[in-house]
Amino acid sequence: MAFLEKSIVKKEILEMVRTSRLLIWTVVCMIFGIISPLTAYYLPDIISAFGATENIAITFGNITYHDSVEQYIKNFGQIGTIVLILMMMGSVAGEKVDGSVQFLLVRPVGTIGILVAKLVSLLVLLVIGLMGSILTMGFYTWYLFPGFPGFRFIYANLFLFLYFFAIGTITIAISASVRKPILAGIGTLGVWLLASIMGAIRSIGPFSFAKLPGQVVQAIEGFPFEWQPIVGTAILLCLCILAGNMLFARWEP
Repeated sequence: MAFLEKSIVKKEILEMVRTSRLLIWTVVCMIFGIISPLTAYYLPDIISAFGATENIAITFGNITYHDSVEQYIKNFGQIGTIVLILMMMGSVAGEKVDGSVQFLLVRPVGTIGILVAKLVSLLVLLVIGLMGSILTMGFYTWYLFPGFPGFRFIYANLFLFLYFFAIGTITIAISASVRKPILAGIGTLGVWLLASIMGAIRSIGPFSFAKLPGQVVQAIEGFPFEWQPIVGTAILLCLCILAGNMLFARWEP
């Protein structure tokens, strides 16, 4: 049984490579790691030059690594979320459609084993991709902006990793509960938007996983992180995995 589960994990990772999901995610992460500091550094000059052609004087304050980090969190957090949902929404539902999951279930493999293999491959995907973004973002920001706290930046990306892991886990859980990948994508987008709206509610907002990207800025600045979004994310992930496995177990081809 343990050998078979290892085989499933290996199968998921190899499939992630063959379908180019690993390559696509890594490229996306590195692109945001590159364009965030470059945008923060050069955009004021571009806008000022454009204003000069229209005889409009446009001035900016002192541009620092803070602007680069804000670009990184804002752009990567939003577009990266959509890219990850699109890649993961067919993780289980797509295999229901093509019949490959039925082949696994007739073997001595439980639904929880399949979900765990999906989550392990998600971990591999996120770690490799975020390593690319950390290296590119860290290097360009360090090169362009003095005083950039590189070590704190590396540590701060753990919150971004947890955020994307939450998005991927929710997508996998919903994908295991539905029959079509598009439904998993729509469902995860709905949960994401709901979490973002809940973040504005004073009583429960601090526990929303949508608050995790904001912890990146706090960690880089050396401020203590908030424990509420971490606890809220952990509870949500446990509930999603349990609910997803329960509904997946009830599924009939």
